[in-house]
Amino acid sequence: MAYQQLLGAIGEPQVKIVRLSTWVAGAPEHESRKLELAARASQRDLHPLDWVVELKSVLLGQYPNDSRFRLMASELQWVRGHQTGWKRLPARPLSHYKLGAVVMDASRVVYVLPHVGSQAYTGLMQMQYALKVRAQFALGRQDCRPNDPFPAFDDLVLPQPPARDWAVFNPRLFPEDSDVDGSVPYWLIALSERDSL
Repeated sequence: MAYQQLLGAIGEPQVKIVRLSTWVAGAPEHESRKLELAARASQRDLHPLDWVVELKSVLLGQYPNDSRFRLMASELQWVRGHQTGWKRLPARPLSHYKLGAVVMDASRVVYVLPHVGSQAYTGLMQMQYALKVRAQFALGRQDCRPNDPFPAFDDLVLPQPPARDWAVFNPRLFPEDSDVDGSVPYWLIALSERDSL
C-alpha cells in the first residue's frame, strides 16, 4: 500500500483544459505541428473552439498505450436572460474524441474533443461554456520484472487517494456529474474556466 501511495504521489496526474485556439497560441511550434499532423493522419477537421485536454504525469511514459485510460467529458452550458442571473443547463456528454492521446513528450499527452455549443448572444440572451473532465489511468502489470521487490503488485491506478483517505480501488465506482476533484477516489476531476464564444 505504501508503494502505491508513493508512486501515486510521484506520478500525480495533472490536467489542463483550454480551447484549441488558446492551446495553439501558447504551444511551441513543433507541438502544434504534431497535433496538425495527427489530425491530418486521422482525417479530422479541427475547429478553433474544440477543447484540448492536456494530461501530464511523470509516469505516462510507463503506459504502453492509452487503452486503459478512462476519459469522460461533458460540456457545461450557462444561459443568462435579460432579467435573470446565470442558469446552468444540463451537461452534454461528449461521446467521442476528435484526436486521442497525441504524445507530446514522455510526460504529456493531448486529447482534442469536439465543441458542442454555438455562439449565441443577443440583446436578450448570453451563453457561457466550460468543459468538465473525469479521468483515470491504469498502469498494467509489466511482463518482465526481474528482482521485483514488490512481486504481488499488479496494477497502479492514478490518481491515488491521499494517504489519510486511502481506499481499495473499485472499478465500478464512477463519479457523478456533481462531483468535484477529490470527492471520488481514483478519479481526477477538472473543470475549465467558463467562457463566452
